[in-house]
Amino acid sequence: MNVHRLPVVFLLFVFCLAACGGNSDSPQNQTFATPTPTPVPVYIESWRKIDSNYESAITGINYPVHIFLPADYQHENAQQKNYPVIYATDGQWIFDSFANILERKGYSAILVAIEQGPNDRRATDYLMPGAEDYFGFLTSELMPSIESDYRVDTNKRTLSGTSYGGLFTGTVLVMDDVSDPLFKNILSFDASFWKNWTTTTQLEQARYNASNTMNITLVLTAATGTQGNQTSVNRFQTLLQNRAYNGLKIYRQDYDLVHEAMADPSFDYAVGVLLEQP
Repeated sequence: MNVHRLPVVFLLFVFCLAACGGNSDSPQNQTFATPTPTPVPVYIESWRKIDSNYESAITGINYPVHIFLPADYQHENAQQKNYPVIYATDGQWIFDSFANILERKGYSAILVAIEQGPNDRRATDYLMPGAEDYFGFLTSELMPSIESDYRVDTNKRTLSGTSYGGLFTGTVLVMDDVSDPLFKNILSFDASFWKNWTTTTQLEQARYNASNTMNITLVLTAATGTQGNQTSVNRFQTLLQNRAYNGLKIYRQDYDLVHEAMADPSFDYAVGVLLEQP
């Protein structure tokens, strides 16, 4: 298992996740980033942003979904090109800013931002046991639809989440298919691991019993400010590092920010990690 550090550029966007903030152990690669001013948003053509809805037979929920396409997607010389895809939770908050980050950093990927659904549905879908059904919706319903409509490189799937969403992506890390995981990259930003800690450790134990190989890149971030989840993120990282999974690469960055401000700087950092991949 490899642990990495990368430089970070900060892009601040505050959204309402305070209820998911938690609580320090110190993993091997814990580093801190200094925020920098918010960059001016870049111009993005309207055709590259698509709004849709997906009704899940598994959860019974209608999810608004927002799709962002790379600049060259419609170019004649790109018609045979498949693109990395990033599936992101909490699309109601992060779509425009994440699209802006992808554009500014020059990462040519399709972004699929899934809104939480009605009545604070994230508190059901992103936590166990509801996360099992939501994972079924994501992998059995939404992904096949997206990947039949758009040119996706299925070997370069990324799953992203913050707070409860970060807990969900961390859960997916340990419950995805052992021999052929659907996601190559897991992005977990200031995740609320304290919320489902016992269940998470049980899933991880079952995953380790099945195989000590995990060919995944994991990006973890944590907030050290108000309601930050640094302690539980540290516990999750230490759990994985102590296992020494073959093939698992962990990237870690901490920010002196409040919990609600973590999504954009974390995604900016994570895109830098993705840009380093072949």
